[in-house]
Amino acid sequence: MAMQLAEAVRVTDQHLDPRDVAAYIDRAATPDERARIESHLATCAECRAEVSDAARITATLPRSRGARRSLIVSAAGIAAMLLVFLWPRGDRDSTRQHRESALTTTVSPVILTPVGAVESVSTFTWSSVPHASRYNVQVFDAEGSVVWRGETADTVLVPPPGITLKGGRPYYWKVEAQTGFERSASTDLVEFSIRGQR
Repeated sequence: MAMQLAEAVRVTDQHLDPRDVAAYIDRAATPDERARIESHLATCAECRAEVSDAARITATLPRSRGARRSLIVSAAGIAAMLLVFLWPRGDRDSTRQHRESALTTTVSPVILTPVGAVESVSTFTWSSVPHASRYNVQVFDAEGSVVWRGETADTVLVPPPGITLKGGRPYYWKVEAQTGFERSASTDLVEFSIRGQR
């Protein structure tokens, strides 16, 4: 009981622990841990930003093959988490203005959740993209029909109450980041389904 209370305090009274963020991005968290982390992310913009930053850093790592890639990505993910969490929070909110470098390439967003078989879908979450002003989200059924479209400036979007996703059926979704005039970067289609009876 004391351990459960400590876990709850770790998330609700503070920000997510770097190990939780690393496990979430590496998809190594148990379903209960994922649910706890996603519940916190739904209410904490600062942790969402840190998860997005870490996911973006991990996504830009060079791709290698086999088990070595998993080891490199996990180690890099943990290193990125430590960098993100150890960097003083006050520096991120600085009001100093810096001149930004020219935008030459755009990193695509990385879909975080839902992915694969999930218990429920209360939010759609992805990583942020530098210079993105808006994100367009589209959800499709197995026949390719659009089930729902949404738009936001954040990296999380809650589907409206009228949208009903049925259990046991495959759905697909993608995110497109608007990064400038006639410029965008999008994810591939990612499949998810809600566990339950058809």
